[in-house]
Amino acid sequence: MGKLYRGAALLLVLAVVFFVVHHFWPRKSIDPIASEILDFDTFQARLAEQVTNKFGGGPANKHFSVAVVPMNFEVGTLFNESDWIPVSSTVCLPKPTPEARSAGHLFPSYSVSSATALQASLGSAALQKVTSATAGVSHNAGFNYSIDEVAATIMDDESVDQVTSSGPCGKYIASHPGARLVRGALSGKITFVASVDDPASFKAQFSKLGDVSIEDDPGKQKVAVSDKQSEQIVVLLTQFEPSPTGSAQLVQHPITPAPSRDPASTGAVAHIYLQQDASLPPGAGAKVAAALQAAWPKAKVETKVERVQSQKMPSTAQIRFFNAADVELANKCQNFLKAANVGANVVRVGLPAPSHQLEVWLPRAQAQ
Repeated sequence: MGKLYRGAALLLVLAVVFFVVHHFWPRKSIDPIASEILDFDTFQARLAEQVTNKFGGGPANKHFSVAVVPMNFEVGTLFNESDWIPVSSTVCLPKPTPEARSAGHLFPSYSVSSATALQASLGSAALQKVTSATAGVSHNAGFNYSIDEVAATIMDDESVDQVTSSGPCGKYIASHPGARLVRGALSGKITFVASVDDPASFKAQFSKLGDVSIEDDPGKQKVAVSDKQSEQIVVLLTQFEPSPTGSAQLVQHPITPAPSRDPASTGAVAHIYLQQDASLPPGAGAKVAAALQAAWPKAKVETKVERVQSQKMPSTAQIRFFNAADVELANKCQNFLKAANVGANVVRVGLPAPSHQLEVWLPRAQAQ
């Protein structure tokens, strides 16, 4: 009987301790949202600054530039000099392949607008949970945006020289001045912090979805939503040109940044390229192109549809634009596609491209 009483007393003590810890112990505080709200170009520049400070590159060292892109480009992916459809993902991959290494806490916390976060398409799983809470989240307020468990996969100079000096990679680059190579990529787990009216309700509603983790701070009406899986944050790009001295040695330099432009005029003509899943019938993309051209006769819609491997295609259709001034054209394209029963997200790509150029990436084929 004495053992029974001692067991009951121990359970009572544990219950009291649990109650005190749960209700009175200070919770982990979620950082307040910063006052400076970054637009896409400033946000990309801040990320690039952190990367180049740690790994070199940029205009000073003339090795590579850093870009935010809404798709995963493996290290070794090769592009021609004029567009961003991969020529190959394998011919420029060195042996042994570079390994991912921890980059520590490389990036500080940033504050971005909801529009910038959506356009950048980073942390999409977490972001969709935040922005879908229409009753609890102020969509015009800033999100704190942080990146944890950063890993870097980068080709060293010896590896770049190895693949570009000979073989199919070297032959292609030698015959295509301006060809571009992904020589590195950084990935991490992304967290958004947003202001909500009722953190507890938000957490209860969205914590069941499984692909994100959620922490709430009721005292500050904040909620932090984190992706459980790492995703690519930025890529490191090198462009190659022939040596001005005529030697066989290629010249490496960062890609030419997109120049700043005035807002697009009302008479701007969109130039639209379409991409579709290569596993779908060739006519699938052509039908969308024809419907888009018919609905938007002022636009120039290319009739040739690029066919891309399934793993490179987005799960939801995307309208990708490259210059800040072209966002209205991208939104207009979104409306025309919606009328043709194609739902698409508008996404900004941090790569240089001609003014008014848009790319429509149709969704990957559904798994059977």
